Amino acid sequence: MKKVFLSVLLALCTLYTMAQDEIIQLYVAQKKWEEAKTEVDKILANPKTKDKDKQTAYLWKLTVYSQLFVDPALSAKYPDASEQAMDAYNKYVAMDPELKQLKEQSFGAGIGNLYAGSFEKGARYGARNWHRR
Repeated sequence: MKKVFLSVLLALCTLYTMAQDEIIQLYVAQKKWEEAKTEVDKILANPKTKDKDKQTAYLWKLTVYSQLFVDPALSAKYPDASEQAMDAYNKYVAMDPELKQLKEQSFGAGIGNLYAGSFEKGARYGARNWHRR
């Protein structure tokens, strides 16, 4: 009886974790970045989240926070989004040095957003301050 209960409990925990991942995917597809941010933060704040699930959560955090950084309306509201995204990337790399999950799944947009957003903000800053030199 204990084995049956334990296996059912384990299956429910797995489904719950997968459901959270699907919720974040849904918010990202709908471009509801603040809701996705809330879900990612919830997963990472939960001490019961397993390492494998944390890797995925860090990749989602990279994706969501990099989008918050790139979006002009949201970057003012979340000024530390780029640092949070880089922190998530660094934590993911520490857990998976081969970047296996990053390469196999479509999480590369987060890194591209960080690069494009930094380039764009740097170009705007340079254009405004060029005449001051």
